[in-house]
Amino acid sequence: MAFEISSDFIFFSDENKQSFEIKEIVYNTDNPKEIEERDKAISYLLIGIELYKKSKFKKALDFLNSALLIFKNYNELSYGIALFFLGEFYELKEEWEKSLENYKESRNILEKYNHKMSWDASKKIEKIKKEIEKSDSI
Repeated sequence: MAFEISSDFIFFSDENKQSFEIKEIVYNTDNPKEIEERDKAISYLLIGIELYKKSKFKKALDFLNSALLIFKNYNELSYGIALFFLGEFYELKEEWEKSLENYKESRNILEKYNHKMSWDASKKIEKIKKEIEKSDSI
C-alpha cells in the first residue's frame, strides 16, 4: 500500500492502483494551537503508516492511536476519517473484530456529516462481516 500527502489530502493506493482520498483531515481553522495539534496528528499518522509498511505493527499502532486522540479533540469528522484508516489497518492484519468496530464507529460519525466515505465504511463493514462468518465456519 502506498501513501502520499499533499497540503489538504492524504492519498492511499493499494497494489491494484485503486485510490481514494481522505479530505478534511488537515485544517478547518485559523487557531494556531489547533493547527499545531493537527500538524502533530498528521505527523503521527504518517509515522504510523511508515512503521506499518516496515512491519513494526506495535509501534505503528501507538502512533495511529496518538493521532486519533488529537483528532478526537479537535474535529469529529477528522476523527471519523482516521477511524476508517484504523479499520483498514486492522483489516490488513486480518483482525476482523477490531476492524469491524472501527469501521462502524467511523461510519456513524461520517453519516452525521453526510460524508461520502460513510458509503465506503458501509461497504467495508459488509466485507468484514463476511470474513468473520468465514472464520466462524472453519
